[in-house]
Amino acid sequence: MITLIVLASIAVLIGAGWWYEKRGELADAARFPPPGRLVDLGGRRLHLLHKGPSRRPTVVIEQGAGCPSLFWWPIVDRIAEFASVCAYDRAGIGSSDAPLRPHSPQRSADDLHALLARAGVPGPYVLVGHSYGGLVVRTFARDHREDVAGLVLVDTLEEHAFFRPDVLKFYSRFCLLLRLLTFAAHVGVFRLFGKLSPADEPKLPPDVQARMAAAAQSPGFFHGMRVDFEALSRLDPLQREPGAPGSLGDLPLIVITHGQPFPGGLAVVERSWGAGQQRLAKLSSDSELIVATDANHMIQLDSPDVVLDAVRRVLEAATTGKPLHAAAPKAARAL
Repeated sequence: MITLIVLASIAVLIGAGWWYEKRGELADAARFPPPGRLVDLGGRRLHLLHKGPSRRPTVVIEQGAGCPSLFWWPIVDRIAEFASVCAYDRAGIGSSDAPLRPHSPQRSADDLHALLARAGVPGPYVLVGHSYGGLVVRTFARDHREDVAGLVLVDTLEEHAFFRPDVLKFYSRFCLLLRLLTFAAHVGVFRLFGKLSPADEPKLPPDVQARMAAAAQSPGFFHGMRVDFEALSRLDPLQREPGAPGSLGDLPLIVITHGQPFPGGLAVVERSWGAGQQRLAKLSSDSELIVATDANHMIQLDSPDVVLDAVRRVLEAATTGKPLHAAAPKAARAL
């Protein structure tokens, strides 16, 4: 009898949590409608935010694993002061519809190309990729070289550093954790914690901060991150080799990496990260590697000026045809 009462109590709590979460998601959807436009790619739509003057090249931002574009909106607004800039949500993330089939970096790169064409966003493009997004923009650059004017890679993964047995083992366990976190989010655990202890990020505008908090406590955030990491686990062995998407020739390329080490269990990733960033910088004959000394992985939030300076300089190199300047920004140091 006691067992039945306990099981019934658990079921009631789960049901109440699920209802609480669904009610919160509906309220978030009404409170935070997509600020951009939903572009139809044939049976599904991707959310695209496009700002700034009608000027070429266009800056296009590709987010990290599971991250909606709003994590880059503060940077988007600042880039829009001097350039045309786009940020979008990959399929199944943020305000975009779910993919019709399991995605991969290749399919995400294909989606991005189709999105820009369907939305009428003029090229060429300076591609800015963060974390997982770096592999997507490098794949895009390989397949559509004539459309790409330059790249900025922000703490992006590099094949030899990522596809190591110890790192893959860590991320396999991490994906299991993400399944548990997704379930916890479905029953309102993170929404309740957010109510009891709201985040305070003084660097961000209140509206963006509120949107980020809503996104970070939703089941879709954890699900999207897991799907992205599982997509990497399905890559063909040939795509796991260093430089797999191919050389970038003489494209202007700035690689930015974190200066504050990954914490805790991520130390296994940290051990090979720096060497991987150096290999990424060697993919182009016109490149620079910068360490954002005061930043962790979310460099665009910790040290936005470093990212903005890199975007400006790659834009200038792409526009003038001159090589990247030798001087590094004050907020960072070159290796």
